[in-house]
Amino acid sequence: MANVEEILSAIDVGLTQYLPVISGLQDKYQDENGRYWQGLFTHAAPPTDTNTAAPDMLDASPTDQDSSWDDIAAGTVPAEMLSRVRIDTYKSTQGHGYVVVVEKIINGKTYEKRHNVGPESSRSRDWTELSDE
Repeated sequence: MANVEEILSAIDVGLTQYLPVISGLQDKYQDENGRYWQGLFTHAAPPTDTNTAAPDMLDASPTDQDSSWDDIAAGTVPAEMLSRVRIDTYKSTQGHGYVVVVEKIINGKTYEKRHNVGPESSRSRDWTELSDE
């Protein structure tokens, strides 16, 4: 069986390294569009166990927005990833923000982590087991 803690820790390291890239892309998009960019999942399904996978959904965009990962982050998304990533956006009475959501399947169980950037810190959540596959 794959070691859950080791894999999630490795994803945390990659996320920490990539967050400044996301922040820069979001700041630019916000300046140009008056809102943050929403990115659909980078992969159709989360990579499993110790496996990495190439993102296969970088050209997908939400129904209310024309921009995809390819449009916004071309050349910055890793060619192989341990997890899949999406970016949710929000606008509340407290202000605008976004949440970077990371998913991984390990030993048949789906794990998710949420990293909030914005005024609503309660949107952040450490690794949580979502379901059995």
